Amino acid sequence: TITKGGDFAPRARFDLLNAESKLRSIAEYWSTSHPGSRVHNLRVQNAGTNFPVRYSYELELPSIMSRAGEYMFFKPFLVASDFYRDYGMKRERRFPIVVQGRYSSESRLEFQLPEGLEILRLPEAETFTHKKFEASFRYARTDKNGIVVSSVVRFKDHSIGVDEYPSFREFTRFILRKENERITLKKNTGGGLKR
Repeated sequence: TITKGGDFAPRARFDLLNAESKLRSIAEYWSTSHPGSRVHNLRVQNAGTNFPVRYSYELELPSIMSRAGEYMFFKPFLVASDFYRDYGMKRERRFPIVVQGRYSSESRLEFQLPEGLEILRLPEAETFTHKKFEASFRYARTDKNGIVVSSVVRFKDHSIGVDEYPSFREFTRFILRKENERITLKKNTGGGLKR
């Protein structure tokens, strides 16, 4: 499930006016980064103007896992935000950063794992809060083979002052780290979730 609020909502709302075109666009995106992927069941939960835009779709990927012996790993956040690359790489700033505007993005991804795999490790749930920006990342096991991960990233202001930049840079690094953490799996030998 994807939720877009703030300055990004009007564009998302417009794109969803033609659901068939939006589904085709989503499918093209995933086919480019993961050949053989399939996208279906685009569902628009809210495209009105009084609330953030919310929609979801189902995605089948041929493989997103890396292997090391009997262990398998995958990054659950399949699309990186690039906030660190775009805003946080400089150690210090002489001028304020102006972001595109107030921004809110919520993602919820559900993974159904193939039979015969056990979940060894889920990353820790964490939150970063500041008066102008915040982010949280959550991970949960839903059943024997299901995992749900969610993220919320919000910019509450369009400008980050020079004095706020060290905290903002730490915030972008937090997002980069969380988006790159991995879930660890192993062929099932009778164990269970370690963490």
